[in-house]
Amino acid sequence: QQSLISEADEQQTQSSLSYIDIRDKFDRQLLTRFYKELKVPQERVLSSSQTPLNEDAIDRWIKSLNLQTNTSERSTIHVLLALSGEMQEELNDDLQFEDSIFPTDSPSQTIESGVIFEYYPNINIGLILDVIVRPQKRQSNKVQTSIETRILEKALSILDSDAIFRGHLGGCNAIFFEVDFIPMDHLNLSRDSLQLRKNLINAPVDEIGRGILQHEVMRQRKRHQALYRMGFRLVEIEYVEPYNYCESLLVKNVNPARKLLAVLITPNIPKVSLTSGDRYYLPSSLVGSFLETVWEEAWASVRTKISLDMKTLPPYVRWFDQVELRDRIHLLDLPWGEGPSRTLIDLRDDFDEELLTRFFQIVHKTSRVTSTQLTAWKEALLTEDEARDFTDTLPELHILLALTWESGTSTTPTLSGGCVFEYHTAGNLGLITHLFITRHGVDLEDVLVSRAMDILDENAKERGNLAGSNVTFLRATQQLKKSRKQSATKEAFQMVDVTQNHVALHRMGFRLVDLPYVVETRHHLERTKLLTVFKTPLIPALNEHLFLPSALLKQFVLGTSPNVNEGKKKEILSSSDSSPFEFQLSHDASFLKMIAILEVQEQIFLRDLPWEEPDVVFIDLWEDDDSPLLDQFYQSFLVPYSKGQYPLEPLA
Repeated sequence: QQSLISEADEQQTQSSLSYIDIRDKFDRQLLTRFYKELKVPQERVLSSSQTPLNEDAIDRWIKSLNLQTNTSERSTIHVLLALSGEMQEELNDDLQFEDSIFPTDSPSQTIESGVIFEYYPNINIGLILDVIVRPQKRQSNKVQTSIETRILEKALSILDSDAIFRGHLGGCNAIFFEVDFIPMDHLNLSRDSLQLRKNLINAPVDEIGRGILQHEVMRQRKRHQALYRMGFRLVEIEYVEPYNYCESLLVKNVNPARKLLAVLITPNIPKVSLTSGDRYYLPSSLVGSFLETVWEEAWASVRTKISLDMKTLPPYVRWFDQVELRDRIHLLDLPWGEGPSRTLIDLRDDFDEELLTRFFQIVHKTSRVTSTQLTAWKEALLTEDEARDFTDTLPELHILLALTWESGTSTTPTLSGGCVFEYHTAGNLGLITHLFITRHGVDLEDVLVSRAMDILDENAKERGNLAGSNVTFLRATQQLKKSRKQSATKEAFQMVDVTQNHVALHRMGFRLVDLPYVVETRHHLERTKLLTVFKTPLIPALNEHLFLPSALLKQFVLGTSPNVNEGKKKEILSSSDSSPFEFQLSHDASFLKMIAILEVQEQIFLRDLPWEEPDVVFIDLWEDDDSPLLDQFYQSFLVPYSKGQYPLEPLA
């Protein structure tokens, strides 16, 4: 019954709404009513105390909406209102300020919602600052979402009209949206705030803190979902509202509000088509131009009142670094939560020697990596793609780093994790060699691996493999003793080697390849590694047991071994009956044993937890016919066991 009432309420509300852009038909009374009835209550419901009515804000709106004082090079602000009730015959165009800023009369029309947005003609970009729905309508999520969607669609149409009027026939270059979020630790709620929230969201006053916060979190989550359905995606950058921050500098003990920055997906937004779906991104130059313009606009309002340099402010320095560190800024799907808590940098695309050195020091202290590896990494990362042949046997190295800014005033990023991986053109496969996160990096390993998979998929498609990367391996480490940690640096001590956490790797989707794996480098052998593979729908199964073809594994093992020349690789891979014992180079017995197993088995199965190095390999000679092994079994077991006590059939 409540659902039917909500639907009826929604239909009635939508059919009776009229829309007015205060910029086109200025009405100071409607503008001040919107600020008093909708804007101020929203600010109070998201704060822990009563917020005084900000007359400076409404004054700035009125001045900005005056077409006579707004030049073509400045931002154009709009306030679009959705009204219900009887339409007034005339609108008040008087711009005098002698009257009270909050009139006492109550017109017959009700302001159901409003959206505040700006157009920046010099960069052809729109910015939606806020969308507010009357508190009474928030009790029905469906009604609220419907009202927000309708008024946002009209706002987007107005922004495109502004762009076309300025000569941009394709509409706005981009349309951003400042989206609210509620920190989960925001629980300091006063009694007055609780009473106010009771009136706004119909919650009892005796619900202390968490219950009311959960209500707001759920409301914001549904709002994020509605915006996502409309086509908005979260920009992977930390964002602080510039106007709010600049005004907070004039008032002590006021924390500037963090926001989420979203952008509308249009046909003009660039994307990379991957097997898992399209991944959208924005050029860093576009995001940088937008943020620079918005900050300059905000700073102009306080420049004469404060003796600071805008470019030294912590939020300004942080967004500037996050833009400068990369050429692309990715757009994120749901959930948006509290926004992107870290910045991901692929040093192959955005090389930074200082970051590379810091990460190498961590890897060097916590794993078996020689000091020459830093030079090798640097050379591989600086190899231009144009100078490489797509048939090149050398792998394409990526080092993906996660950076975080620990506090609101910090301007130096902290290295919170890293993933080293390679793309091998010959086998169309990926290999993750190192994976580190901080001890407090919640779900960071999932984020790093997910982004690594996307990059490998992109590498594969660039080389003509339209189905994406064939398979992705990860070299896991046997769980070692913790004696090495005492010699590590403080930063390295705070890092966790995820390749030792078998439970975490299994949860992420990796499975152990049932093979005595040996990592061979040019200088030494590592027997402490376990070979795992990421489970995908492409991996075949036999009686519900996943396996990999030995031909694929043989190609991987030989392709990643630096001591096997190309001629020998082709000989072994092309010959199905060659004996592994004829493979005599500089390899030790354990490497030869691994090759021998791949020669005699057609399928190598994958194992769940626990992961231990397999000591015994099972071979079904019916499935994997191998004459030397059969002869060895006959001569070593059957002949001595019979000892002439019963006749033994000839091996032939």
